[in-house]
Parts: sequence; C-alpha cells; structure tokens
Amino acid sequence: MVRIVLIVIILTIYLINFYRKAKSLPAGAIPFPIVGNLFTFDFNDIHLWVCDHKKIYGSVFTIWIPEPLVVLANYDLINEALVTNGDHYSGRDVNGFPGKLLLEKVNNGVIMSEGEK
Repeated sequence: MVRIVLIVIILTIYLINFYRKAKSLPAGAIPFPIVGNLFTFDFNDIHLWVCDHKKIYGSVFTIWIPEPLVVLANYDLINEALVTNGDHYSGRDVNGFPGKLLLEKVNNGVIMSEGEK
C-alpha cells in the first residue's frame, strides 16, 4: 500500500512539473507526458503539419518530440533570431531529438549543423 501511494505521489509531482513547464513555453498542442506530440506529428508531410500549426497557434509555437522545441514559422522572426541575434543562439546544446528525427548525419545541412563539417 505504501508503494502505491509513493508511486502516485511521484507521478503527481512529475505531471505537475511537466505541465507547469508546458505553460511556460509558447502555445502549442497539449503534449502527453513522455511521448509529447509524437502521436499528432505527420512524419510524411512535416511542412504541411507546421503550416497547420502556424494557422492555429501563430508564428511561434511549441512542439514536444518529446522534449519541447520552439518553432519559428515566420521569415522575419527566423531572420531576427538567426541573423540579428545569431550570437545568442549559436553553440546551444541541442537535445539531439530533432537531429535524430530529421537527419541521419551529424552536421549536415543548414539548420542542424554546428561547427565545421
């Protein structure tokens, strides 16, 4: 009985912290714990999925795959983030999930590259 109560308390604390973190980020589809938005993600037509979410949530939204990923879906915002304020965003530790999902090779492409190839 004590183990069950302890498990329920731990799960409750985890869920409270998980959804508190979700509230602190830009709007997006409600994520499920552990899997995020993977069940709603369209792997075949990613660009259409992003366009649909842009219509619903605006130019800045969060997807969870299963870690949070803030998406900029507007040219001006992307330009401001990567060109004007590029020093603030370069060298950040990437949690690895977008790269593993979208690319097979490390440091390949424009968006997911870091350092020299």
